[in-house]
Amino acid sequence: MVDFSECVFEQLEVKQSVFQEIECFVGKEVILSSSTSCLVPSSVFAKVQERSRCLVSHPVNPPYYVKLVELVPHPETVTAVMEATHYLMTKVQVTD
Repeated sequence: MVDFSECVFEQLEVKQSVFQEIECFVGKEVILSSSTSCLVPSSVFAKVQERSRCLVSHPVNPPYYVKLVELVPHPETVTAVMEATHYLMTKVQVTD
């Protein structure tokens, strides 16, 4: 699976718009992820057609010192999406 993650400012309408547009350009196998820290996945992905591939993957700050990412599924997120994202996040290396 491929992952698309956005990191725009914390404004619900902007995040929803980004995901609505992106969904038109990527295949159904692409995971859609938001790095939101205060918006719930059900709101962020409310306008996405294929919500089973959506989740929040929010890095703990500062990410270059704390190698931890919070994964929060949408109520419709399938297990394979959570597993693939977890695998990807554990493989990411921070280099100096």
